[in-house]
Amino acid sequence: MRLPTILFFMERDNDTFKNIRTVPVTITKMILAKICVLFIYGTLFSLASVSFTIFFSWILKVGIIYDLAYKLGFSIIFGLVITIASLPIVVIIVYFNKSYLVSTLLAFFYSILNWGIIGLFETMAVKGTAKFLNLFPVICAMDWTSGKLVDHVIKDNLSKEAYIMFPSDLYAFLVLGVTLFLSLMLMIRFYKKWTR
Repeated sequence: MRLPTILFFMERDNDTFKNIRTVPVTITKMILAKICVLFIYGTLFSLASVSFTIFFSWILKVGIIYDLAYKLGFSIIFGLVITIASLPIVVIIVYFNKSYLVSTLLAFFYSILNWGIIGLFETMAVKGTAKFLNLFPVICAMDWTSGKLVDHVIKDNLSKEAYIMFPSDLYAFLVLGVTLFLSLMLMIRFYKKWTR
């Protein structure tokens, strides 16, 4: 979460916002450009993670990795999806407009909250619980991508209850789409408010 903090506070910390305002760029376009940078970074990070795993598995001869093209392509999708899921914390960072330390603590709390919810409730494979948990963007992103990966491999090793946790494509796109839309609208509103 250091990158969003730097992106959104750079003008404030360097006192260059007045100079940027002389260029005919709207705040909306500036926010969208910053979000595009986050998407590029998230995608490259995810792709690099999978690439290095493949590379070191090959170098250390710890196993064979099948479907390289699928895994590399899917890492791009995962990077985009997890970036969307992390946008609520960017909204909080922009809203509080505080120091880097506060932003880092908020990001840490957001991560712990999501993993804590997964640890506490996701072991209960109940349909109603799964639908509720998948309303949380990070959990929805993780469950949806896990379901896509499981669909791509042999499914004999999972019980039927495990599939309850995987949201449908429509459900995942709806949750992540609403998250993206609301996050963008709130960021634009908060950014306009504190840049006046």
